[in-house]
Amino acid sequence: TQSTGEQESLFPEYLEMVIQYGFATMFVVAFPIAPLFALINNIVEIRLDAKKYTELLKRPIPINCMSIGIWYTILDYMASIAIVTNAFVIAFTSDFISQVLWKYNNDNTLSKYVAGHLSNYTGPSLNGSGGTETC
Repeated sequence: TQSTGEQESLFPEYLEMVIQYGFATMFVVAFPIAPLFALINNIVEIRLDAKKYTELLKRPIPINCMSIGIWYTILDYMASIAIVTNAFVIAFTSDFISQVLWKYNNDNTLSKYVAGHLSNYTGPSLNGSGGTETC
């Protein structure tokens, strides 16, 4: 069996990976390059952990495990939450839903959608003619 010290030493390692996975998956729509940064971070961390385990710490006693335990369930729930989070980010930061509703209510076209959603400008002429202009 594992001693308490050995179990505690793995907890921060798993926790760090789970937090990184959460950020990389939940906000990938807002920051698409996040998985690349996570990959680079993991490559560097593998090298640093190798150095730590070969030069700074005693050799750990190998122990057989059937799975990663409760961490699998946590990762599974985080994947489900990531789907919902990304869907909400897309829904609240894009015009996709309003365009679909417009198409549904207006003969499946977006012909007047853009004109109806642009702001109007009333003020001095932008072309330098000196009059007022309404766009």
